[in-house]
Amino acid sequence: MRIPNRWQRFITIWVIIAFMSPSFVMAQPASDLGLAGKNPLVNYSFARPGDLTIYVNIWGAIAAPGRYEVPTNTTLLDLLSLTGGPKPGVKMNKIRIIRIVETNPEVRRVEFTVNLEDITKIKDRDIELYPGDTIILEETSWQRTRQVISSISTVVLFATAIINLINLSNK
Repeated sequence: MRIPNRWQRFITIWVIIAFMSPSFVMAQPASDLGLAGKNPLVNYSFARPGDLTIYVNIWGAIAAPGRYEVPTNTTLLDLLSLTGGPKPGVKMNKIRIIRIVETNPEVRRVEFTVNLEDITKIKDRDIELYPGDTIILEETSWQRTRQVISSISTVVLFATAIINLINLSNK
């Protein structure tokens, strides 16, 4: 039994759509999925009423980047826990902390790196946070390469689908 051409086209189109949709959604950054037009600046507060607090920023490959109001005794490990933790593929041996240091009359920017690959060697006082600190977590080059490959495969998938649709319509 032979399926009529119009049904072949119909089935082919739906098969293409069915296979494209999940890969397209998976290839998109979470920030692109339904968050258009929302304010990307997020402030979090984890202090109790009456606590002395500081504001710190955390950027990069973290579950919930943003500006955090935390108690003054918060450590880097505490902050990473409050943010939901680093994303997969983060350079845990190169966490950057940018700190503004004021010594009368000058203000200077100090940047240093913390290695959290082996947490057992870290002492809380070594990673104490100060007001205005900015913590940056970077992805490994392999993680960025995976994202690029994923984006390219999505484009190739769409191009293939368009070519198949054109070929079907020309038959």
